[in-house]
Amino acid sequence: MPLLAGNTEMRTKRRWLRLSLVVMLLGFAPSLFFYFQNLWQREHYQFFPLAVAAAIYLARRDLAEVKETAAQPWWGLAAALAALGGYAMAAWLWSPWLGYLSFLGAVVALLLAVGGLPLVRAAVPALIMMATLIRPPMNLDTELALKLRYLAVGLSTYLLDFVRVPHFVNGVVIEIPWDRLLVEEACSGINSTFFVFAFAVFQTLRMKRRWHHGVLLVLLGFSFVILGNVVRISAGAFFRYRYGIDLLTGWSHEVFGLVLFVMYVVLLLSADALLALLLGGRDELPGSKSVIWSDLLTQWLGPQMPLSALRGCAVMAAVFLAVGAAQMVLATQQINKPKILVPSRLKPGARFVLPEFVAGWRNSTGKIPMGTQHYIQIGAIHSQVWTLEKGGLQLMVALSYPYHGWHDLNYCYSGHGWKLTEPVFRTDGVSDKQSIIEVEMSRKPMHSAYLLYSAFTEDGEWQPPGRLERRFSIRPDVDEDIRTTYQVQLLYMGYAPLPQEEKGEVMQLFLEVRKLLMKQVYDQLVPSAAKSIPTPQ
Repeated sequence: MPLLAGNTEMRTKRRWLRLSLVVMLLGFAPSLFFYFQNLWQREHYQFFPLAVAAAIYLARRDLAEVKETAAQPWWGLAAALAALGGYAMAAWLWSPWLGYLSFLGAVVALLLAVGGLPLVRAAVPALIMMATLIRPPMNLDTELALKLRYLAVGLSTYLLDFVRVPHFVNGVVIEIPWDRLLVEEACSGINSTFFVFAFAVFQTLRMKRRWHHGVLLVLLGFSFVILGNVVRISAGAFFRYRYGIDLLTGWSHEVFGLVLFVMYVVLLLSADALLALLLGGRDELPGSKSVIWSDLLTQWLGPQMPLSALRGCAVMAAVFLAVGAAQMVLATQQINKPKILVPSRLKPGARFVLPEFVAGWRNSTGKIPMGTQHYIQIGAIHSQVWTLEKGGLQLMVALSYPYHGWHDLNYCYSGHGWKLTEPVFRTDGVSDKQSIIEVEMSRKPMHSAYLLYSAFTEDGEWQPPGRLERRFSIRPDVDEDIRTTYQVQLLYMGYAPLPQEEKGEVMQLFLEVRKLLMKQVYDQLVPSAAKSIPTPQ
C-alpha cells in the first residue's frame, strides 16, 4: 500500500508540473507570438528559430545531468512575483520585449521552485542562448547597422586603393567614375553579425568551453564579418568599375551573401578548434547519455518536493494566464479601433511648377548638370526638384510627398556622410510657430551645405517635429491623427559655407517657394466635407 500511495502521489505531482508548464506557456503566448513576429520582420534576427532549437538542445542535454535537486519554493515564488510584475507592465504597455524578459524570468522561477539552484545552474546555457534573441533597447541595433556600414565602407577604401579603383567615399556612398554605389544595410554586416554572435555563443556552450574562449571566439567572429563585408563592397565596386557587373544588387548580391554565410560558419568552427588547441579544451563533442525522463522527474519530484508547492506553481501559472488573457483583450480593443491614417486628398496627376523668377532667383531647372541633383535627399513616393540660381549661387529646391507625420531629413543626410550641426528651429515671421528647421552641414573633402526644410499638412497646419519613438512598445498610437504631410526643402551646396549675409536672402527665397508650392498643393486637393481648403499665409 505505501508503494501504491507513493506512485499515486508521484503521478499527481507530474500532472501538476505539466499543468503549470502548459498554463504558463499559454499565458505568455501573446507576448511570445508578437515578439517573435517582430523579430522576423528584421532580417538580422530571422535566425531566431535556430537559436530556439539550440536552446532546447542545450536544455535537454544539461538538465538530464541533474540527479539531485534542492527545491526552493519560496525563492521561486519571489522570482515568479518579479516576473509577474514585469509581465503586467508588459501587458499594460503592450511591450512584447518586456514580455519576453518576463517569460525568461518565469522559467527561472519554475526551475527554482522545482529543483532549486541545481536546475537553474543546469539551465544557464539554454537561458544564455535565449538571451541572444533579446533586442538591444533604444533601437541600438539600428544604430549599430549604421556604424557598421560606415566601418565597412571606410575599410573598403584601402582595398579599392590597392586594386586601383578611383573612388571617393561620402558616408555610405562610394562614388566611382560614372556611378555611385549606395551600401545598403545588408552590406554593412548587420545581418551576419547577430547570427555569427549567436552561433559563436552556441558553439562555446555546446562544447562547454571556458568563458575567455567564448569571448575570443565572438571577437574573431566579428572580425570575420567585417572582413567579409569589406571584400563584398570592394568586389562590388571593382567589378562595377572594370566590367560593368553589378554585384551589390539583385540575385548576385544574394548569392554573394550566402557564400559569405557558409564561410563564416566554417571559419568559426576552425577558429574554435584552433583556440581549443591553444587554450586547452575538449576536442570532441561532449557526449549525452540516454535518459528516461520519467525516472528523472521521479528523482526531482521526490519526497523533498511538497505537493503544495507544485499546486502553488499551477496557481501562479494561472495568474500569468489571466494577465495574458487581459493582454489579448487590450490588443483586440486596439486592433478593432480604426487607425486614423488620413489618406492623401491630392488629385491624381497633380503637377507643380515654379515660375521663371522667384524672389529674384532664376529658375534654371534642366540647365544645371543633372549629376548635381543626386545630393539632395528626397526619399518619398513623389518628389520634384528645381534648381535656382542668382549671381554665383546655385540652390536646389524639392517638394516631396506624401509622408504620414514627421519625416526627419537630418537622418537622411547624416546617412550619406554629412556632418550636421545642431538643428535650429525658426519661425517664418508670420506666426510664432517654429515651422522651419535650419541645418548647416559639412562633408569631406571640402563640401559645405546649408539646409532649410519644413512640412505642412493638408488642413493648413505646420507639422511639428516627431515625438520620440516608443522604443519598448509596438502598440500603434491609434488615437493619434497621423495626417498626410508635404515637405519642402532648400539645399545650398558648395566648397565654402554660405556667407552669413546671404542666409537672409536664401531664407526669403525659401519662404516664397514654400508659399507657392503650398498654394499649388491646396489648389489640387479634392474637397472634403470634413476639411476646407486652407489658404497659405
